[in-house]
Amino acid sequence: MAAGLRYEHVTSEYFVGGIRRDDQSRTYDDFFPSVSLSTSVKNVQLSFSYAKRTRRPSYWQLSSDVIYENRLNLQTGNPYLKPVKYHNVNAMIRWMWIYLNTNFSHCVDPILYTAESLESDSKVNLVTYKNYDHLDWLVITLGAQKDIKLGHEVTWTPQYNISLMKPWLKAEFLGEQKSFSQPMLSLQLGNIVTFPHDWLVQADFNMHTHGNSGANANFDCTNPIFSLSVSKDFCKRRLNIKLSGNDLFNGGINRFTLYSNRMMFRKMEDNDSRCVTLSLRYRFNVTPSKYKGTGAGNAEKNRL
Repeated sequence: MAAGLRYEHVTSEYFVGGIRRDDQSRTYDDFFPSVSLSTSVKNVQLSFSYAKRTRRPSYWQLSSDVIYENRLNLQTGNPYLKPVKYHNVNAMIRWMWIYLNTNFSHCVDPILYTAESLESDSKVNLVTYKNYDHLDWLVITLGAQKDIKLGHEVTWTPQYNISLMKPWLKAEFLGEQKSFSQPMLSLQLGNIVTFPHDWLVQADFNMHTHGNSGANANFDCTNPIFSLSVSKDFCKRRLNIKLSGNDLFNGGINRFTLYSNRMMFRKMEDNDSRCVTLSLRYRFNVTPSKYKGTGAGNAEKNRL
């Protein structure tokens, strides 16, 4: 059993032209508790945990710059956004090579898209971000991972997951409350086969059903993505040559419909993810690093 409590004090000042803006300068004082418990009963492993976390808005989400999309749509950030707080409860049961994981999250002040009318022209939409009251979701994952011997120095490692996500969210659309609580089912099939003489073959497939993913948008696609790669190590595993085919069936095309208080926006994103790549990697220093840290500024750099 483990328990912890973190206190956080954050002060930020916002200046425009050398003048401090009190309404945009923030001070946050908060406690973040965490607790975890794990045990085993014969061949069954059990674990439970609770933690409170926070996530700051990205700098783009806080920006007041305006992007011109077309004559009817402009996009900007919101410098008055508040940080998002998460209360996460997780429970897992593992038996041999099969596990069942359940995660429930209560999100306070989630950041979602919204659309407002431009003051100078009511026909023009100003798309921005807004803190909503709360958002809840439940994720149940059933998975399996096992090393299977197929022959002399040939091992197949399947990693299969099937997940069900159920969100609870209501947001305003055309003056009424619209529910975004349709569950979404996702499937991930990972396969790794190792052969003698440092050959490795990897085949991955993943997809999801239509539904809501915890935002005020409906996903209208399944995104079936199949990828295949073959790699070989040389020179005592210093040199690696890998041939990869990503999204071979060109299924990585996103189609979703975004609903806000005054418009419905449909979008299709073709990311051109289908490709074939040949990569060569050489390891000059194969000695494991003794540094175990992750860098105190990584989270802030990613936010920037």
